[in-house]
Amino acid sequence: MISFVCSFISGLFTALAGAERCFSILSFFAPTLFAFICKKSPEKCLPYSFFYGFALWGGSCLWIFELYFNGYLPSLGLTFFALLALSVIGGMILTVGFLPFYFFSKSGFPFLFSFTFSYLLSEFIPSAMGRFSFPWTSLAASVSCFTPFLQTASVGGSLSVSLIIIVINGFFALALSEIKNKKRFIFYFFVAIAVFFSNLSFGFLRMARPLTGEKISVAIVQGNIAADGKWTTDKTDTLFLYSELCRLICEENEPSLIILPETSYPWTDNVSAVSAFSSLSKKLDSCIVFGCFEEENGQIFNSAHVSSPDGSVLGSYRKRRLVPFGEYDPFGILPSDLVGNISFGGRGGVIETPVCDIGFLICFESLFSSLNRQNSADGSDITVIMTNDSWFGKSSALYRHLSHAVLRAVESGRSVVCAANTGISCVISSMGEITASVPNNTTAVFCSETEKITDGTLYSSVGDVIIFAALYLLLQFEFFLESVYTSACID
Repeated sequence: MISFVCSFISGLFTALAGAERCFSILSFFAPTLFAFICKKSPEKCLPYSFFYGFALWGGSCLWIFELYFNGYLPSLGLTFFALLALSVIGGMILTVGFLPFYFFSKSGFPFLFSFTFSYLLSEFIPSAMGRFSFPWTSLAASVSCFTPFLQTASVGGSLSVSLIIIVINGFFALALSEIKNKKRFIFYFFVAIAVFFSNLSFGFLRMARPLTGEKISVAIVQGNIAADGKWTTDKTDTLFLYSELCRLICEENEPSLIILPETSYPWTDNVSAVSAFSSLSKKLDSCIVFGCFEEENGQIFNSAHVSSPDGSVLGSYRKRRLVPFGEYDPFGILPSDLVGNISFGGRGGVIETPVCDIGFLICFESLFSSLNRQNSADGSDITVIMTNDSWFGKSSALYRHLSHAVLRAVESGRSVVCAANTGISCVISSMGEITASVPNNTTAVFCSETEKITDGTLYSSVGDVIIFAALYLLLQFEFFLESVYTSACID
């Protein structure tokens, strides 16, 4: 029973690691307890992993109560049920992910390789569930504030950062399992420390390189219209607010690109929005990116449009990844007042402008490395993330969502500009550093310089293939370490 409780506690603290910057350090210790339990009783790893996953996903999705308190869910009972469902799904994902660990252990594979492979699989599964995908609990995202540590993502993506975190926790677990053997305990402990500082050193070296991209001036508009007020606000008032904020920033600066949030015009008569913002672009002599709903053949799309300084529309993008049970109902059985009826977009994510080639991600899409990598392959030289996180209220989900945007910047080697309705609006450098931002829940507009970058990273070229090579090297490394402490008589 104690092992089950410890697995649950380990999952809760791992969830806490991704909640706020001040808890990020827990990522290097919280999974250690779970790893230690799996090391001691590998034959029981499947029920242990369920309890760990249940706590990890449940703790990471507590923001769902904000939906109830803000009136988006009709009852507290339904809210508890939704959280329970997410927790159970998380437990099942970890259980499936640790099936290889169970069989590897029976076959005599080394512990560290088996544990790392299985944990990475449990992180990969949520992003590979088709239209049910929801990759929310990445270990890599939980350390987004440690910018040098993230730089490995430029080589192997966010999974490579998670791999290193898992390896560190795995070595700590091995040290705990050998606590009665002082030599082995010290050996494993210092190997974990060495892995941490080796990765950190790579990050500092990469960040020491000068950024050589062409500078462009971007303005971000944060309208601060709460989700429950977006549709009740008069359309004219909404257009006036955004027009005035755009005009204000252009009086003080000369931005080449002005970016508005997701569904800044939240109605389906998008002709009005296109006409208004196209005229504004011509008047301000600047490209304007704005979001609205788009209706075609009875289908509604969550889209982004770009208007040109000459008053024309350069293109539009329709959101390709939708929030299951939020923006659409996968089964078509839920009441229409609980779930949206948005359709999936099928267009590419890059729009060419006189300023730069913009790779688009709308809100939830920033959780998916594959979409941003596809944008890079299609020629984007800057990433724009338009989002409406007002649903999250003041919960930790705001920080967790932004953490994924930071990862997308490092993976692609592209600057990321986040325009959020109520926050967090910011500019992220290609190294993952937040270079400019404004406070949440305020009406604000700000201008900042960022880089237009055309060179790709290794990850943007080869994708997650590098992870398989890393796992093979880990397996060989573990065999090597075994031979080292055997020859050194560390027994």
